Amino acid sequence: MDDKFEPRCMKKWQDAPNYMGEDLSDYFIVVSKHRDSGLLQESNFETIKRDFADKEGIEIASFSHWAVGWVESMIVSEDAPEDVLMELDEVICQLQDHYPVYDEADWSQREYDETLENIKFEGKLDDDTARQVYGWLGNYDETEIEGRDDRGGYPSQEAIQRALEAIGMEVE
Repeated sequence: MDDKFEPRCMKKWQDAPNYMGEDLSDYFIVVSKHRDSGLLQESNFETIKRDFADKEGIEIASFSHWAVGWVESMIVSEDAPEDVLMELDEVICQLQDHYPVYDEADWSQREYDETLENIKFEGKLDDDTARQVYGWLGNYDETEIEGRDDRGGYPSQEAIQRALEAIGMEVE
């Protein structure tokens, strides 16, 4: 009797009715990201890929998609070593059942970096000034830098102006 491991949380790859690519029905989807993924999905994909891409049976598959442009998935063969399947399934179960973040430091860094980019864009600021504004807002008006839509914090122009004035920078 063959007691093959059956993952609890990873799902089998399935093609769409109009799919014309390679048959991957012998694979489980580990994680995916697409053009419109938020920071958490990007972080989970990249850090799980970093930690598991060199394991036997793992592949990265890319697809075009009519709605989101493209999808990139980390997949694992059903014939991969059982310990690889079990470890990956445990990771996915933890993400689904307990806490959706695989690598807190990576996700936090992505949120910080994106918030700085948002401050630079909204305030038309250079890197150093954006970091100073972020620091001031973090100390005096932290709700302005909290992420709300998985795209980092996006402070208002008014908050950026208050921060610039408080740190002694010229306001346009």
